Amino acid sequence: MQPSTRPIGPQYAEPPVVYDYSHAPCNLETTITFTAPPPTYDSRITQPLFRNFLHSGLRLFYKTQSNTWIQPFLVDMSQESQSIPIVGAALQSLISNGGENMPITTMECLDIALKTFRIENVSCGSLLSPGAICAGVFLCAIYLLQAQPYTPYLRMMADVYQLTNPTVTLVPSPEKNPALQHALEYMAVVDLPCLVLGRLCPSLGLWRRFRQAQDGWEGGRTMGVETFTGVHRGLLDIYGDMMHEEISVSVARLWGWSSDEASDFIQRHFWDAWRFAGIVDARRRARCQRGTGNSAAKDETADVPEDEFILNKLIAANQTVYAHSQQPQNEGLLVINGLLFPLVTASLEVSYLKRNPESKRTLDDLLDEAWETGLDYFDMDHATRCKGVELAVM
Repeated sequence: MQPSTRPIGPQYAEPPVVYDYSHAPCNLETTITFTAPPPTYDSRITQPLFRNFLHSGLRLFYKTQSNTWIQPFLVDMSQESQSIPIVGAALQSLISNGGENMPITTMECLDIALKTFRIENVSCGSLLSPGAICAGVFLCAIYLLQAQPYTPYLRMMADVYQLTNPTVTLVPSPEKNPALQHALEYMAVVDLPCLVLGRLCPSLGLWRRFRQAQDGWEGGRTMGVETFTGVHRGLLDIYGDMMHEEISVSVARLWGWSSDEASDFIQRHFWDAWRFAGIVDARRRARCQRGTGNSAAKDETADVPEDEFILNKLIAANQTVYAHSQQPQNEGLLVINGLLFPLVTASLEVSYLKRNPESKRTLDDLLDEAWETGLDYFDMDHATRCKGVELAVM
């Protein structure tokens, strides 16, 4: 995607193809075609599960208000994509069973959803389909809940729609299509580089590309809160740029970032938690690249406080968000779902936590309580590529 005043989106010169999602290495090049009609599934089973997903399971995947535009949006998208209610049913079945063993109902729904999803992508031809993109993101969520690799599937979706090709334009243009904007934004968020541990495929930079494309729109980039993470889009812009700039630049941008769009006390502290977590994570990755446990050189981020100060602020922000989200008047807020990345980031600072046992106890308490509130669907164990495991921390 490239910034342009023209509509953005892929235009195919040849008949469209779709990749086989049965086995998904990062460099898959084989294609498949279908002539059979989409498979069917008993709606008496899928529809109740899908309705339950909209009112229950879906709440695990976004971090704003429990009652929001997302539910009616997905109902509308289910009219466009047959695979959405089926994969929603599969997700709800998996969530209801604790995210561990996949029940037969889930496996049947997932199998039919995959087949339907493939056929929908073929039938869309050169047009981007918000419904099909949303279905693809939810298919990725199936693997996410099981701590199984999903980045190869994300990469293949980007390949199908040529989202990483800077010379193509998107059809239809997302600029005047809010549904397509939402779908592409969801896809871009789950591709953000630091939000998946042990990823098999590197980030495609979809968030950065999508935001650069918006620079050519009337009115420029869309700002405000991104629903999936609950984080301000301007803050996510810094996360999206981290692959493409010096660590010191990202750290300085995170430290200096602020917004007057926070609607309440909790939201301000939640954004601070993500801001401080980004600084800590960036510095930790820099230490890993250097192969040393030493802190970054003083002159790299001279205007930003040292790690211990930032960690104290991070843990305090985590604690504040959690405490206030438990108050009865904040029952409808889902911001607590978004604390996983800040909590995991703080938990990896082992030397600091050894020197500050009280901070470690605070984190342990928060993680224990997070487990009890439903965040246990995301496995907190360290993921490694040799195990073929990916963990999402968003």
